[in-house]
Amino acid sequence: MTALGIMTRHREVKCGASLMGSGYFTGLARTLFPPLSPQNPAQQAEFDNIIAPLREWEVTHQLERLADRPLLLWHGQEDDVVPAIETFRLQQALAGAKLDKHVTCLWAAGVRHRITPEALSATVAFFRQHL
Repeated sequence: MTALGIMTRHREVKCGASLMGSGYFTGLARTLFPPLSPQNPAQQAEFDNIIAPLREWEVTHQLERLADRPLLLWHGQEDDVVPAIETFRLQQALAGAKLDKHVTCLWAAGVRHRITPEALSATVAFFRQHL
């Protein structure tokens, strides 16, 4: 996830890889560590203020900043921490905007929230090719 945020802000990064990540930080923050259920408007406002700084790092309105460099997206399809739909959503957003020319997206069937040896090998190969 960090790689996606960094790529939105740092043009000097030549390529990036996101393994089991999400670039939609504010949305994921509402369901992760553990899911938050504000009990009243004041709690909701407090939480919104806490996560507000994440917006500037999100990919939502910065897809073009990911598109001009090689990007590897890898996700286990059965991820029980960061849902694979997060990577699929980003892949589809980039494709829908015709910004997926440099995107490599790999899926691992049956894999939960862990990086497999195959994912590591694919990541090493990706960086060897692009760095």
